[in-house]
Amino acid sequence: MVYSNLFFVLEFLNGGDLNFHLAQMGRFSTELVRFYASELVCGLRFLHKRGIIYRDLKLDNVLLDHEGHVRIADFGMCKMQIFLDRTADAFCGTVDYMAPEVVTGKNYNQSVDWWSFGIMLYEMLVGLTPVSPQAGRLVGLTPFIGLDEDELFWAIRTEQPYYPRFLDDDATEIIKWYARKRLQYARGRLQYARKPLQYARRRLQYARKPLQYARRRLQYARRRLQYARRRLQYARKPLQYARRRL
Repeated sequence: MVYSNLFFVLEFLNGGDLNFHLAQMGRFSTELVRFYASELVCGLRFLHKRGIIYRDLKLDNVLLDHEGHVRIADFGMCKMQIFLDRTADAFCGTVDYMAPEVVTGKNYNQSVDWWSFGIMLYEMLVGLTPVSPQAGRLVGLTPFIGLDEDELFWAIRTEQPYYPRFLDDDATEIIKWYARKRLQYARGRLQYARKPLQYARRRLQYARKPLQYARRRLQYARRRLQYARRRLQYARKPLQYARRRL
């Protein structure tokens, strides 16, 4: 940092991005997609555990180092401090990767990153595909295609992706799992996002147990005090009788 400029030094990554390699190879093999996907999952879970929504996951933002390991870059659209039931509502991201929650203007959380992750899986496994027999057009790189943004957003909200026959059953199922639609949230994608809330509830239950034990001890102490007062009353009666005789 100098008086007139602020420099942000990053790791040197000379392996290019996934979009470049996909254009060179056409589509990735299942083993290569499994490798990239596993490292992306580790990166997303690292961000989500710290309350960060990435919101711009796409092939162009995933870089490779000299050994072929992935790095997530370009954090300009991130949203921080999203923990438990907190949500975001900003309309941002790359249109091809936007989740239905973002397109419809609903509140969302880390689930939108898993939707984009599912779109990336589709891109890496399908690549440049032939003409869709159902739609009569090129499927392209993403599972949802439109002539303009309005048509694309409509496809994201309502249409189902076209799955080529060369995709195996496991690949198709995992893409369907991440591409589930719902007006507010996709249940499949939220199963991961809800885990921190479940853990927080469990911690709250464990934190309440000492309080419950303390309340029980207080109840026992009050009962003992009541018994002691009764014994004191019984002990005073002979003294009262003696005073009356006197």
